Amino acid sequence: MPALFLAAVHNGELADSPAAEVIDQIETLFAGLRIEEVSQQEEFQAGPDLETLRGWSSRQWALERRWRTYLGRTSRAREVLATIGRQVWRARIAVRPEFQVRAWRIRQVEAAVSRKHQEAWAKFLESERDLALILESDATWTPESAPRLSGITDFHLTNKPFYANLAGGLSTQDLSIAHLEPESSTQAPNGFIRYRPPVTNTSCAYLVNRPMAELLLEECSADQASVTLGIDWLVNAVFLRAWDSRIDLACWHAEPPVLTHGSTAGITRSWHPDR
Repeated sequence: MPALFLAAVHNGELADSPAAEVIDQIETLFAGLRIEEVSQQEEFQAGPDLETLRGWSSRQWALERRWRTYLGRTSRAREVLATIGRQVWRARIAVRPEFQVRAWRIRQVEAAVSRKHQEAWAKFLESERDLALILESDATWTPESAPRLSGITDFHLTNKPFYANLAGGLSTQDLSIAHLEPESSTQAPNGFIRYRPPVTNTSCAYLVNRPMAELLLEECSADQASVTLGIDWLVNAVFLRAWDSRIDLACWHAEPPVLTHGSTAGITRSWHPDR
C-alpha cells in the first residue's frame, strides 16, 4: 500500500475543529500514517497597502480572463461584465477606506492560507511518502467517509501528476464548469470522475502525488505573483501552466464528496466575509 502523508492546515483551531475527527478516523484506516500540522503565519499588517492590492488585482483579473478562455466561457457579455466589475472595485478601493481595510484583510488571509499549503507540499516532498492528503480545519467526517477514504490509495500510481478533490464545496454552476463533460475511469476508485481540462473546487480536502506537488511548488518559484493568490486560484494557475505545456495531468473529483466542506455546509463559519 502506498505510504500516506497527511497535512492539517489550520490557524490554531485544529483541536476544536471538524478536521480533528477526520484525522482520528484516518489514523485508524492507514497504518504508518505520517501527520504534519501547518499553522504558523506572520502577523498581519494593520494598514492597507494599496499598491500591493492593486498589483494583486491585476494578476487576479488576468488569471480569471485566461481561466474563462480555458473553460470555453468567453463572450463579449462576460468580458464587459468583468470590465465593469474591475472598474467598480478600483473606484471603491480609491475612495472608501472601509473597503480598503476589508479588501486588505481578505488578501492577507488568502495569502497566509496559500503559504501554508505551499509549506504542506514542501513537507510532503521532504517526507518521501507517495501520496499527500491535505486537509483544512473545516473538513468534516460523514458516515460514508470511511469506505470511500479507504480506497484513495487505489489511484493508479504513475509518474504523471494527479490531483483529487475530496470535499468539493461549490456547485458546478458556481464554478462555471457545468458545461464540461466529466469522464469516468477505471483508473480511479469508485465514485470519482475525471475532468478535462483539469479544474479545482475548494481546497478543503484534496489528494496529490509527488509529481503534482512538484508542479505546485514550481509555479510558486516560476511566478512570484502566484504566491499571493488564494489557494484555489494558485492551483488553477498550475492547471493553466500544465495545460499550456501539454503536461498530462489527471484531475479527479469525488462525486459525491468523500468529506463535507464544513464552511459551505454551514457546519463551521468561514473566515471569508463573502461566504
